[in-house]
Amino acid sequence: MTDIITALVEAASDIGWVGKTGQNREQGYQFRGFDELARRIAPAFRDRGIIVTPEVVDRHVEAITSKSGTKGWHVILTVRWTFYHTSGSSVIATTVGEASDYSDKAANKAMTQAMKYVLTQVLLLPTDEPDPDEETPENNPDPIIWAKQEVLRLCDGDREKARETWERLVDGRDVTPDVALEVVEAMR
Repeated sequence: MTDIITALVEAASDIGWVGKTGQNREQGYQFRGFDELARRIAPAFRDRGIIVTPEVVDRHVEAITSKSGTKGWHVILTVRWTFYHTSGSSVIATTVGEASDYSDKAANKAMTQAMKYVLTQVLLLPTDEPDPDEETPENNPDPIIWAKQEVLRLCDGDREKARETWERLVDGRDVTPDVALEVVEAMR
């Protein structure tokens, strides 16, 4: 009898390469859309008795504001995916999805990103993308984002404690790079 691992290997063999057929309207880059992945993967999964279910195991939501003042949300989801086979066997993989939206779709977008990553990683689908080691990004992070990450680090990764500490030390002020730096210095 086939198990989940064998079924996934067989499915991956049938699926092969999935190209970037989508185009971002605002920034012009090409991307691999979820619908294209689903069109290629779903038949291979159905033929082999595979289903996949998600479980959000961690969620971070932050209010954001665009340059024009539009309010929105930035969402980071950690999702545990269980791939089941009709034989009863299963395998688990965990991915992170991150997205921003100025309407009500940030969580949906983050979930879609997490699923695209788990499918390409578990099936080891070629992505035809540059290797991340090819370039070293400029080390010039946004000071407010850096400060929030530093507060989280100083709170030993406890998101709730970091959020409470940040709010207490910001004390209702507008968060500027100077205020962000003051918060970090106050914690040290």
